[in-house]
Amino acid sequence: MDDWTKAEALQAKIGLEDGRVPKFYGPYLARRNAGRRDQITKGIGQWFGAFDGDRIVAQLGMFHDGSLARYQSVETRATHRRRGICSALLRQAALGRAPNADVVIVAEADTDAGRLYRKVGFAHAETIYGIVRDGY
Repeated sequence: MDDWTKAEALQAKIGLEDGRVPKFYGPYLARRNAGRRDQITKGIGQWFGAFDGDRIVAQLGMFHDGSLARYQSVETRATHRRRGICSALLRQAALGRAPNADVVIVAEADTDAGRLYRKVGFAHAETIYGIVRDGY
């Protein structure tokens, strides 16, 4: 199994834990990751993974232009959470991609993601609101 297949399998597993419907979420992931691979080929992003042997246990993407960068799909397998793996990935991604870009992060403040971002040094800048209808 190649690394992209492993990454997508982890995304599907975490999506299932979050209540996504596999019948709809699987095709969505395939389209989303095809788009990500295209962006990476164009040089405007990179995907990072942490492995335990040949098993992917955490991952994230960083996509950017010259002035803004954003992390995407920061995820850790349930069995490997709270070990600092995603913190290390966040730092590694920031070192190698768009060093002059401002990093924009969107996360709910009282979630694991919000706590993780604050832990690695990001601060709350503004509150946004949105309404989302699950379309997977």
